[in-house]
Amino acid sequence: MVIAKKAAEKMGVPMGFKLVRGAYMGSEKELASRLGFNSPIHDSLQQTHACFNSCAEFMIEEIANGSGSVVLATHNIESGFQVSKYLPFGPVEQIMQYLMRRAEENRGMLSTSAFDRQLMRKELSRRLKVATS
Repeated sequence: MVIAKKAAEKMGVPMGFKLVRGAYMGSEKELASRLGFNSPIHDSLQQTHACFNSCAEFMIEEIANGSGSVVLATHNIESGFQVSKYLPFGPVEQIMQYLMRRAEENRGMLSTSAFDRQLMRKELSRRLKVATS
């Protein structure tokens, strides 16, 4: 990422990144294997977290210095709960596959852990306090 960012700067091209923490670990390893490539995925979850955090830190520093933009996509407790909403947009035929995948990924939302429900209640309470003050 650092190399791509620096090359873009050198060419005068604005560069933004979307960092995703291990969302496709299984499918990426399988696809690479089928195509005869080395896996692009880290060997452990700890390595994945370290890489994500390192890249996020780099981009946040770049943004603080006035260069670049980043979207962080994570469900990790360390870095995943200060989120804003986003809205995919575009022609339906171009975004439908994405929306279907997101629906499939989120269908387990009703069976979240007690910790997740506690965090959701805390956030809902925070938002209600802000709205009524």
